[in-house]
Amino acid sequence: MPVVARAHRLPFSDASFDAVVLSDVLEHVDPPARADVLREALRVTKKLVVIGFPCGPDALRVDRRLYEAYRTRGWSPPRWLEEHMRNGLPDERVVERLPGAWKVLTCGNESVRFHEWMMRSQLSFARRVAFRGTLMLLPAVVERLLGCMWNVDGAYAFHALDKGAVQVTGIDLMAPSERFQAENARRGSRVTFVQGDINDPKLPERLGRVDVVFCSGVLYHMPNPVRTLEQLRAMCRRTLILGSATIPEQAIPQLAVYYPFLDTRFHRRLVRRIDHARAGLDTAFRRDWVYANWFWGLTPSCVQAMLRTVGFEVQEVHTWRRAVCVVCQPRDTDVGASAGR
Repeated sequence: MPVVARAHRLPFSDASFDAVVLSDVLEHVDPPARADVLREALRVTKKLVVIGFPCGPDALRVDRRLYEAYRTRGWSPPRWLEEHMRNGLPDERVVERLPGAWKVLTCGNESVRFHEWMMRSQLSFARRVAFRGTLMLLPAVVERLLGCMWNVDGAYAFHALDKGAVQVTGIDLMAPSERFQAENARRGSRVTFVQGDINDPKLPERLGRVDVVFCSGVLYHMPNPVRTLEQLRAMCRRTLILGSATIPEQAIPQLAVYYPFLDTRFHRRLVRRIDHARAGLDTAFRRDWVYANWFWGLTPSCVQAMLRTVGFEVQEVHTWRRAVCVVCQPRDTDVGASAGR
C-alpha cells in the first residue's frame, strides 16, 4: 500500500518492518538532512536496511558530463540530474556514522561506464526506440546481439539481461574487450560471446535460431547489405530490431549511395558531422579495413525495402536525424526459402 510521507519523518512506529529498502534517495536529499533520513530508516526496521546510492568521484564526473550534454543541446536536464548537481552525491562515509550497533556490509552496484552509456542513450531518439522495442519483447527466451563490442563494450547485452532476457549471445568480428570481459565476469559470465563474421554462411547453422535479434550500426558497413540481412533472417525466429545510420530521403524513394570514392563535395549533403572520423567516408577507402569502411548511405525507405526483400514484415519504423530503427518480424516460418536457399 503506497504511503506519501517525508523520508526524515516516517509515520510508522519503531521496528514496524522486517526490512527497509532505501534506494536512490539520499542523493536527492539536502546533505544536512541525510543523517535524519538514515536514522528514520533504521528506526522503523527490525533487522535489515538496504541502502543504495551513486557515490564517488567517478559517478559525479559522469553526472556532470551528462548535465553538460543536455545543456549543450539546449535541453532542460531531467529533474533527477538537476538534484544531483544541486545536492552533490553522498559517499560511503554516510553509513560510517549510523546510530546503534549496526553491522555494515558494502558492495558495488551498477557499472559507472554502463550507467553513462545508458543515460547518454536517452539523448538519442534511435537508441531510445531500440530500447523501447527491446523492452516490449523481453523477457524473451533468447536474445542475440550483432555488433555488440565496438564503442559499447557489450552494453546492449547487459541491458537485455537487466530487463529480463533469459539467455543472451553477443556476436562481433572484434575480440571481446577488457571492459566487456570484466563486466561479464562480475555478472557471472551470463553473456555468451561469439567472435565471428555475420556474413559467414555457416554462422546461422552454428548458432541456431533465436527469438529476438538486435543488430545496430552494422548494415552500412557491409559490402553486400542484402546478404547480411539474409543472414539475420536465417537466425531470427520472432523479431528483428535493426538500427542503422541513414541519409535523407531523395526524390526517388529507396535510393542508396555507394560511399567509396564518392566525391567529398557530396558528403555534407548526405551525412551529419560526428566526433570521430568514418573510415572510407571521412578518410580514404582502405580495402584491407573491410568492415571498418562505410560502404553505403541508405535511405530509410531503402532499408525497409531490403528487409522486405529477404522476408521480413516491417512492424514499426522510427527515424531521427540521420538514423532509423526498424522493428520487423519474419513473414513466414520457411527461413530457407526467404533467405534464397
